[in-house]
Amino acid sequence: MDAASSQPVTRRSRRLMAALWPSFLMAAVLEGLVFSLLDPELLDARLSHVGLSPLALYSLAFLCFWAATSLASGLSLLLAED
Repeated sequence: MDAASSQPVTRRSRRLMAALWPSFLMAAVLEGLVFSLLDPELLDARLSHVGLSPLALYSLAFLCFWAATSLASGLSLLLAED
């Protein structure tokens, strides 16, 4: 049982967190690497027809990085099943 609640922690929730937490951290690293090389202000000028602010570009990039790394982590866990 989880100490914070009275509900037991299921195997599925552990596996979900085993995929999501490392992928979240990796998405943060990728975000830092990509946007240390690319200036969102320059991207905003090139993508002005889309109408996204630099903050929106940061957010969308982070969500894309998180989705991609979550998929990779989840597939790894699925393939590693006994």
